[in-house]
Amino acid sequence: MSGWMSARWVTKHEGRCLVEEAEQFLTGTYVQSLLLQGMAIPEWAWVSLLAHTPEAQLSGRVDDLPPAWHADPVTVLWQCAVALLAQEVLATAESNGCTVGELQRGLISEFETGRRREGSTQTMGPSRFIQEVRSTLSRSHGR
Repeated sequence: MSGWMSARWVTKHEGRCLVEEAEQFLTGTYVQSLLLQGMAIPEWAWVSLLAHTPEAQLSGRVDDLPPAWHADPVTVLWQCAVALLAQEVLATAESNGCTVGELQRGLISEFETGRRREGSTQTMGPSRFIQEVRSTLSRSHGR
């Protein structure tokens, strides 16, 4: 294969990978993909799992994550945090008479604007994530 053809194949392959990753992000499956590959999981991917997984799949998606037996302790904490918060999102939607999607849009908005407002690039960690999601969910009670 010539150099030009090889570069074109690499570009197409990279493009397909990028599209696949974007689809995984928007469906909340990116964390699972990274876990299966044994890769580090960025904080925003955990937020994506909670904020983008469709309601009908939210509990199952968290339950179906690969076991973190060999994962680092922080990954295990994130898995536990997201599992807890998924249940809280579902319960809040039910008790408020709103949809999970409405709560998820609120979470996305809150995290995007809140992080930008803080100018924050520091890590959040699972404990702060739980606090921030709970705070956002408690404000949704008044809606």
